[in-house]
Amino acid sequence: MSISFTLAPLDIIRVYALRFKIEVSFKQALRVIGAYAHHFWMAAMTPLRRVSGNQYLHRKSDAYRNAVRRKIAAYHRHIQLGLIAQ
Repeated sequence: MSISFTLAPLDIIRVYALRFKIEVSFKQALRVIGAYAHHFWMAAMTPLRRVSGNQYLHRKSDAYRNAVRRKIAAYHRHIQLGLIAQ
């Protein structure tokens, strides 16, 4: 199924096959390797309720914003290493 009328049917199938391989890779990383199982916590992080949505980082100190950046960078590296290990 595609919203592009310019693609040939075989091209649509080929693109979907690539997408399917990517989705299977992510499922394998999640279930077999546990790449997404680790949670990165910051002791100084303000607790959020599940539905609150945003931390409003622009209202926080520079040190707090830098700590959040480090946390996100560590999370990205952990995911990338898990996928490389896969």
